[in-house]
Amino acid sequence: MKALSIIFLIIISPLVYLVLFGLAFKFTIFNPQFVKKELRDNHAYTIIYNNFPEIGAQIVGGGEKDAGGAPAAQADNSNPFSQADTIAFAKNILTPQLMQSQSESFIDSVWPWLFSGKKLVPIATGGLKTNIYNGVMDQFRAKYNALPVCRYAAQFNTALNTCRPAGVSFDDLVKQVQMQKFGNTTTPLFAVNNIPDNFDLGSFAAANPKLGNNYQKVAGVQDWISPITKNFYFLPAILFIILVLLARLFAGAWKKTPMVFGIYLFILAGIFYVLGLLANKLVLPQLIGFADKKITVLPNIKSQLLMPLARDVAAKVGAMQFEIFASAAIFSVLLIAISIIVKKVLAKRAVESAGNAVSGVSGEK
Repeated sequence: MKALSIIFLIIISPLVYLVLFGLAFKFTIFNPQFVKKELRDNHAYTIIYNNFPEIGAQIVGGGEKDAGGAPAAQADNSNPFSQADTIAFAKNILTPQLMQSQSESFIDSVWPWLFSGKKLVPIATGGLKTNIYNGVMDQFRAKYNALPVCRYAAQFNTALNTCRPAGVSFDDLVKQVQMQKFGNTTTPLFAVNNIPDNFDLGSFAAANPKLGNNYQKVAGVQDWISPITKNFYFLPAILFIILVLLARLFAGAWKKTPMVFGIYLFILAGIFYVLGLLANKLVLPQLIGFADKKITVLPNIKSQLLMPLARDVAAKVGAMQFEIFASAAIFSVLLIAISIIVKKVLAKRAVESAGNAVSGVSGEK
């Protein structure tokens, strides 16, 4: 029976390690509150905001730099705003506070859906919609009003880089452009005005072929991962019961079971801690270093945010693994200590009972 108990313990030990590692991820990466806190603590939104020129150069294109190191303004007859203008707009509109609120709204929607099997709730985008639309209009208005008045009408162009027509306000110009593009003055000039107050990611992805394919892939992952992560706390309970039964099989009696269970748990927790330590000290740094070499875009974002964030998350996951090990180790040591104390107390009582019985027999004689 003892050999059988140990064999079964060895067989289920990989599952025990997976569950313990899973617990560490459940409390960290799978937890939306943890993710939001990590982004805040690593100043993610401020770093992104400060590096809009780099992001703009990557998205918009163009490699020329001005004296300040930002992408140089370039005239574009098809676009009234240069790359530098676009970056300035983004900095005026997408403040760190707005980026944080929208990101956290996204996390609060997607993380519970992906890891807890909850419904994918719409993301609140009313503030984003208002801020972007008003910001873009204000920027257009400021650029237009800063232009000198044209000496003759032909000087004006929609690139807003020459002059503005005499007696034509910005709002009048907007109506003219609307009539030219749409044949009316009611259709919003900018598509951003059509952003809903609550953004349904699932419906939007379903209506967009490219996003739809990616969404379906993520949904496929969610279909099998969420039932596991949602009910994850049942797995430790089941393993706890299995370990108790294996300890009972080894001990041969219930009164000896707590000590054997404590020994089993301490051994498994210790091996889990060693494996976690090796992963955090050897494997993860290698993976992070490999990613650091392979990622060549957005070097400032990578060095200031992505790599420090990855290292910080790895450290937090490692700390959570240690907490799980420490909790299991303390519990197992207490079980062993209590079992030893109870065994000694019972043995002492047995000796005292035997002594009393001998004394009673001697007295009778």
